[in-house]
Amino acid sequence: MSSPLEESSWHLLEYVPDATLIVDREGRILFVNSLAQKLFGYGPGELVGQAMEVLIPQRFRERHVHHRKEYAHGPKPRPMGAGLDLYGVRKDGTEFPTEISLSPIQTGDSVRVMAAIRDVTDSRLKERLATLGHLAGSIAHELRNPLATIDSSVYFLKAKLKDADPKVAEHLSRIKSAVTAATSVIQSLLDLTRMKPPLMSRVDVAATVDEAVAAIKDIGSIDVVRDYPAEGAFVPGDSQQLLMAFGNVAKNAVDAMKGKGRLVLSVRKTEPHHVEISFSDTGPGIPEENLDRIFQPLFSTKATGIGFGLSIAKMVTDRHEGSIRAHTEPGKGATFVLRFPLYREKTA
Repeated sequence: MSSPLEESSWHLLEYVPDATLIVDREGRILFVNSLAQKLFGYGPGELVGQAMEVLIPQRFRERHVHHRKEYAHGPKPRPMGAGLDLYGVRKDGTEFPTEISLSPIQTGDSVRVMAAIRDVTDSRLKERLATLGHLAGSIAHELRNPLATIDSSVYFLKAKLKDADPKVAEHLSRIKSAVTAATSVIQSLLDLTRMKPPLMSRVDVAATVDEAVAAIKDIGSIDVVRDYPAEGAFVPGDSQQLLMAFGNVAKNAVDAMKGKGRLVLSVRKTEPHHVEISFSDTGPGIPEENLDRIFQPLFSTKATGIGFGLSIAKMVTDRHEGSIRAHTEPGKGATFVLRFPLYREKTA
């Protein structure tokens, strides 16, 4: 048990700049500062008494118990970023990369361990984006010209063989679709690696949604329906990044419907001071196993099976203090809803 004097000194950790917790030799959490509660998404008192493994992804917990027991036999300070690839898990199940420093605290015959934890999502993302940028540049350089040649050749053949066997025309259309998809992936990679911190301005939401949809070339015979009760609503944001996010969500819907269907766009205010932008399609819907992956941070171990376009949309909404969610009904389509705070004029 901790003495009252010992526990009172722990509250000084409320003033340190890192999420910090204290655990005993068995890994039981004795103290958590408010930054740690916020980082992991727990309320006051929820973590005290729990095993610290609750903050670690399930697949790493058994290994962590082994390492924790080894550390207890010879505790020593371990600095931040000690060459370890570590992850934390929030109460809602989302994972994030971390750096953790450990410091043993000797109190009489007992040893406690103080752990300072940092979310390194941004720095890890910058490193990976730099690597991805070199890769994307090389891919673009090597593939754009061949893809353009294939695309023009398909166009030529379709014109020459317009009266040929329908199966030939169908095959050529598939080739063209594959070329379009590959070109889109290359562009998404380049957009992703070029993304910079947002330049905040006053952005007209409805106008930006319209611009994003108008820029989609292969919209085919899709019926676009606009429902804008909040036309003229503004958000604080980077107009180009929001245009990119809206465009990628809309294109995801268009691609799902394969050029035929109905896309409903909605812009409406919600309380207290937010605006929601929804994109509803009549495509096949999203497979259940992929639905939760949309909300994982880019490059997360769970972020597989989704397109770069949706990853970019998620990144933009996070950067603008917004959120994105999806609803789906197999065979009847999907709806993506992006939510942002409304622009509010500064008062003197």
